[in-house]
Amino acid sequence: MDIQAQIDPEQIYVAGRAGELVDYVNPLTFSLIEKIFGPQGPYRQVLHQFKIGDLANSDQYLTNVFGRVYSNLGQENTVLWQPVGLKITLANNQPHIKNDLLNDFSLPRFKRFLAKSLKEIDIFSNPYVYIEEAAQQYAEFSQKITEVHWFKELTLGPFLTLYQSVVYIAHLYELFRQYYDSTVKTHIQELKEYFNLYDYLNYHADKVIEHAFLQMGFTLGSNTIIESKQSDFAPSNLPTPDDLPAKLRFVAKLRCLKNNIRLKTYLLLYYLNLGFKEQAAQFNLIEVYAFLTINEIQQLNEDNHRDFREQIRARQAYYAEGQKIRLPFVIRNGILQSEDIDLTQRVWQGTACSNGSVTGTLGIITAPDQEVYDPINVFPDASPAYTHLFEKSAGLVFRTGSPLSHGSIVAREFQIPAAVINDDLSILDGKKVRLDGTKGTLTVIE
Repeated sequence: MDIQAQIDPEQIYVAGRAGELVDYVNPLTFSLIEKIFGPQGPYRQVLHQFKIGDLANSDQYLTNVFGRVYSNLGQENTVLWQPVGLKITLANNQPHIKNDLLNDFSLPRFKRFLAKSLKEIDIFSNPYVYIEEAAQQYAEFSQKITEVHWFKELTLGPFLTLYQSVVYIAHLYELFRQYYDSTVKTHIQELKEYFNLYDYLNYHADKVIEHAFLQMGFTLGSNTIIESKQSDFAPSNLPTPDDLPAKLRFVAKLRCLKNNIRLKTYLLLYYLNLGFKEQAAQFNLIEVYAFLTINEIQQLNEDNHRDFREQIRARQAYYAEGQKIRLPFVIRNGILQSEDIDLTQRVWQGTACSNGSVTGTLGIITAPDQEVYDPINVFPDASPAYTHLFEKSAGLVFRTGSPLSHGSIVAREFQIPAAVINDDLSILDGKKVRLDGTKGTLTVIE
């Protein structure tokens, strides 16, 4: 696995194609992402159940550039979308899936497109069957969490198997959310009432054992210690929101299942990480093991652990270099440039994430336990750690992330203007600004 990726000048790369898992990663976490999204990984396995993707294709399409996860768009199309007659294209620097069957017609592709279409017809014709399947997977996942927490250990194989439920519920939720998008927008308040009760990731995370873990981030390589004996921090079964319109029942319950199962996944990551940390400790690599890959940690022995130290130093230098470079949302033609920041500029250009505009003072958030005092707030990233603060804001700016990151999705669900602006905006703290989430701009107006 090439941590220090070389960009192919003939390809197009897009950020945020890691299924909301992370916005910024170390080598250890990226090696897990490759196993999740790579050949025969849980992501492709589950999408294949929905008649998407080519399991026989062994291409890796995700790339780690200075700790940001990018997708090689051409390879992703080849692996997932073109086999079923679809294609991801870019419009305004954002990826969109379109029907490409007529442009490159073949009988095998038509058959797979038909199979995918029939699968989705079956889903929307029998929604309760699939909602019940999602709820059952969630309940079984919760039971496994209890077992893992009791024995306090987890290895890679069982983790990847469990992660299939995470992908299944998330994909089903996206199908229903997109299909009923207009209905969702007109019933935001009704949905919020259900989310307030049953969406533990967004509304109750501070009260459960993940509080410290969320503050540190949820990548591997963290030295966070969870001492609580509690494992049932989100309910194993969620009631159906019968007081909502029929279409919204599916969207509401699936969203809560999706967020709660991800909250439970943090505990799985904690125990997976604990095992890697214990292996690294045997060779005095505890302080730097985040710069090793999973395979390298599993291969550690007396003969090679000194050689790995050279790789660690090289990767540390590479990541330090990346801190000085402003990475674009889309990398075209292999161009990575460092740009001088004009601290007197009045308009800051970023990536549009959620439509709309808002005017007010700007606040800088640096930790999940801060209070929100300003209408527009800048966050270090778009991860779930800050969700409870996203929904208290009238406008969101993320230092890292993309339109596909968790915070961007939350912003669109609740119609909050949002943008990614990869700059140090601390000089604007307390100033009056206008955030345009449609254009991705932040303008100083006083």
